[in-house]
Amino acid sequence: RSTDGFTTSNNTSIIGGYRAGSSEGDGNWGSYPNHHPDQHVILYLPSNDNIMVNGNDGGIFKTQDIYKDTVEWESLNNGYNTTQLYTVAISKNANSEVLQGGLQDNGSRVTFTDETDAIWNMPFNGDGSHAGIADNEEDFYLTIQRGVMYKMKLDTNATRLAFQRLDPASCDSNKYMWMNPMKMDANDDNVIYWAEGNKLWRNNDLSNILYNSSHQKSDLGWEMFSDTLSPTGRKISVLSSSVSPANILYVGTQAKRIYRVDNANVGDPTLVQLPDIPPIAPQGSYCTDIAINPTNADEILIVFSNYSIYSLFHSMDAGQNWHKVAGNLEQYATGSGNGPSCRTAAIIPLGSDTLYLVGTTVGLFGTSNLDGENTVWEQIGHTTFGATIVEYITYRQSDGLLVIGTFGNGVYQINLTSVGDVLGINTINTPSFEFNIFPNPFTNKANLEFTLTKSSITGVLIYDELGRIVKKMKKIEFKQGSNSIQLDIADLKSGIYFVSLNIEGEVFTKQIIKK
Repeated sequence: RSTDGFTTSNNTSIIGGYRAGSSEGDGNWGSYPNHHPDQHVILYLPSNDNIMVNGNDGGIFKTQDIYKDTVEWESLNNGYNTTQLYTVAISKNANSEVLQGGLQDNGSRVTFTDETDAIWNMPFNGDGSHAGIADNEEDFYLTIQRGVMYKMKLDTNATRLAFQRLDPASCDSNKYMWMNPMKMDANDDNVIYWAEGNKLWRNNDLSNILYNSSHQKSDLGWEMFSDTLSPTGRKISVLSSSVSPANILYVGTQAKRIYRVDNANVGDPTLVQLPDIPPIAPQGSYCTDIAINPTNADEILIVFSNYSIYSLFHSMDAGQNWHKVAGNLEQYATGSGNGPSCRTAAIIPLGSDTLYLVGTTVGLFGTSNLDGENTVWEQIGHTTFGATIVEYITYRQSDGLLVIGTFGNGVYQINLTSVGDVLGINTINTPSFEFNIFPNPFTNKANLEFTLTKSSITGVLIYDELGRIVKKMKKIEFKQGSNSIQLDIADLKSGIYFVSLNIEGEVFTKQIIKK
């Protein structure tokens, strides 16, 4: 606040945002009482210019007297939450309710209960980034912007009891990303992996790092892999750790290359570059996530993020062969057009099926049938979190806990028992059945031909690129042998669609194009 239009520095005072005397480094900074940094808007009440309303990254605040020596703020949020999550971590312990989230400009927050109205306490502020929870559910690992990492001991109210800064002193922080990659090993809470530009680090002695309540960096327990990515500008953008088999680390980069490290938890293993993904993702995209099947670490789903690029590639053999699987999430098969930006993914085995999930800028999508470029992704959660950006997906196999972190609409969870818990249709892949659609591309009508080994109840659904049903044919019984259906789809707009043939509960899908 200034009383002379900011013409001098003598007549200014801090009345909100950061507390007076804050400075970056050594923990010597914090928020103004009952207020929040990162301001967006201020508004004087027209009827009383003593009253000011303020909007910032913490929500909406009001003061009754903006001219008071010490301005007092009150929150007007009343249930409105500024919960823009970058990441979510869950305890590895079955049936545990402990969750940890990294929130944009709202710190690292923790809850020990799944009660929907519970307060998530903030043991550390800043731009919350990556997180990890030790098996004892007392030691928590967190990062904030520009690669600052801490180990913290919390009580069951998520109150900070002790802390120790953890990022390696020998790292060059100028090489860090804004949200620098960190990953706790999927099986061993004593191991964390860390990125420094094109270099990979590991600490496999976390339990012996003592709490000294120090903000000083330390090299204690840290080892740098001698094998670095070449050229030096090839920055690591994501790290993913396998469940079974254990100790496999996948490394994604800004330069759109993928690496695999076997026996990553000990010694000085080699970073093996996987074959290039054809065609290599266009300039301007980078790898944001690598989903690993928790029962088969050779199956991976790669996410490249940005707009007008091809987003999703799948491999069953540890990257030796790649398949494009973005399907209806792309407007055009090249990835160009108005498809969403994909951010995160998960592979979840459920009985004899496998659920594939993708978080995007227009919500969460899933399928249980990856069918190359014909893959149909169905929107999930459209009545709960809707088209909110989904930044992070995490899953616990022991009890089926699936947790979704959204950028602006909080955290959601469900315990999965089957793909039907989240998918509206069964998309079992049975490659022995084929059907044909012609002409394709079409103008007004298309013919669908298929052969049945027995008389069967059959229906047809047509989906648009966002997984919405645009045409539906009532299920009827078709005879054994050759059958045909004429699809009258003249009223559809030009674009890409997906025709799904439902035969007694099994679904088969093909892509069609309307001129």
